This record gives sequence, C-alpha cells and structure tokens, in this order.
Amino acid sequence: MASVIARVTSAGARAPLGRLLTAPLGLDVWEVRPDHLVVEADEAQVARLEVMGYDVEQLQMTDSYLSDFATARATTGYHTVQTLEEDLRRLALDHPGPFSIRIPRDVVAALPQPVAGIPAVAYGTWETLRQGRDVAILALGTMVPPALAAAELLQREGVSATVVDCRFAKPLDEATLERLFPGHPQVLTVEEGTVVNGFGAFVRAYVAERWPGVRGASMGLPDAFVEHGERGELLAGLGLNADGIAARARALLGRPLRTLLETA
Repeated sequence: MASVIARVTSAGARAPLGRLLTAPLGLDVWEVRPDHLVVEADEAQVARLEVMGYDVEQLQMTDSYLSDFATARATTGYHTVQTLEEDLRRLALDHPGPFSIRIPRDVVAALPQPVAGIPAVAYGTWETLRQGRDVAILALGTMVPPALAAAELLQREGVSATVVDCRFAKPLDEATLERLFPGHPQVLTVEEGTVVNGFGAFVRAYVAERWPGVRGASMGLPDAFVEHGERGELLAGLGLNADGIAARARALLGRPLRTLLETA
C-alpha cells in the first residue's frame, strides 16, 4: 500500500498529539513540533487518524521525488519523460527498453483515456510553444506553464523569449537545440527537480560543448533538503514560478527592469 508524508494536527481536545507517540498505529514519525507531527503513513493509517479526530494534510516534495531524474539520467539505456499535456503511456508501452514517466504531485488536468485512444508522439521530440529571440527558456514538465507566464511578463518589458516544452528529459532533442543555438545568446533551463546532475546540467553541458558563446543558467531545487509543505508555496519560495523565472531571465540578460522599461 502506498505511503504519503503528512502533517497531522489536533482537531480538538479528544485527539491530543502526544497520544500518537504512544498509540500502536505503526506510524513513522519524522518530525515532532508543538502544534503538529510530520509522519509517513499509508492509506489505512490516514483513515484511522481521521476517525480518531486528527486533521491530516498530505505534504509534498520528498527527497526521492527531487532527485529521481538525476539518478535516472545516469543509467545507461534509461529514458525518462515529464509532461503535462501529452499522455505518453502509449509511447512507453511501445518503446523497447527502460522508460519512465515522471508524474508531478499536482492535480491532473483531465482523467486519463484508454491507451488505444492516445495519439502518437514522436520519440525524443520537444515542442516549441513560443518563439522569441533574446533568451530560450527550456522548461521541463510542471515548469512549462510558469515559463510561458514568465515569457508574457518579459514581453511587456521588451524581452522576447522562446519557450520550449522539453517533454523528453532523456534523450535530448538535438534537432531542436540545433535550431535554437547559437541564434539565442542565452539559455535558461527550469525544472522541478534538483539542479545537481539534473536536466539543466545535462542540457547546458551539451550546449557549452557545441556553442561556447551561449550564456546559460539553470533553475531548480537546491542541493539541500526542502521543507515539507504546500507545493505551490514551496515552489514560489524557490523562485520556480512566473515571477521567479522572469527575474532569473532578466539577471541572465544583465538588464535590470528599469532599463527594460526605458528601452521597450
């Protein structure tokens, strides 16, 4: 049975937190605070906690979730994708060899359809969603929507940004990279994963080897443990939202907001 990381708080006097430290529930207690506990629990344990009168909130961003791609990309013959729009289960089933689909811890846009009804997607291809000239933003999976929103913010300031949905994290879409560079003088990669050995490191090493004049930066999760909490708040705190991505692009371009507004 799958387990989750959850914050448990007391809903009233009949459910004191201290009781959970001695109750025979088999919980794996990660953290003890005056007003809550952080525990690892399966579905049955969560249901039992709620019956006992506790409030249970599922948290996000476990360490294994942050570093999964960094581990997978170092495995020979392993292919991994992360996407919000296309359903790539059909491709995964048809592809010979190891293949993983990284599913974000978020609300799905729509219920999945039968595999037979899924349209074919060309293997190893990315999709350019917005064409610009000043900076290429290469976004992976969940970071595509905020990257598009960041491009809109930058457009108002006179910066033209290309946004690419890099739905295949491995292999890289070399044909798309050949089209982008060196025509774009800057590249910014954005991912919901660790920057250490992550997608951005993979892409930028490829770009630097072939087009050393292209400047670049990578956005992702730091080489540190990330606090548990509500996913949107955690991402915003790390700059992985529209405002944060736009700010990083400005810094990469070396043009402060005031200059951008004066030259727009």
